[in-house]
Amino acid sequence: MTVKFYTVAVLVMRLGEAKRAGTLERLLGEIQRKQLLILNEWGYIPVDKEGSQLLFRVIADSYESRSLIITTNLEFSKCGSVLLMTRWPPR
Repeated sequence: MTVKFYTVAVLVMRLGEAKRAGTLERLLGEIQRKQLLILNEWGYIPVDKEGSQLLFRVIADSYESRSLIITTNLEFSKCGSVLLMTRWPPR
């Protein structure tokens, strides 16, 4: 199984850099070729609007095409506030 692991902060940073450099589609293609995507430290740092939109795209592109694992150290009752903090889903 092909696997890619990112912390959410690093993934959002790389997506933003790729968008500014004009290589976003290439990075998204690399991610899409993996069978499993692991996103670690969800909610560790706040994500801005652009980062939320890019992260949403990665997750939406994963729907029915790859397995996705999202981890967090937050207690379950705080997960809703993280989704609001990251403007999830992005508007």
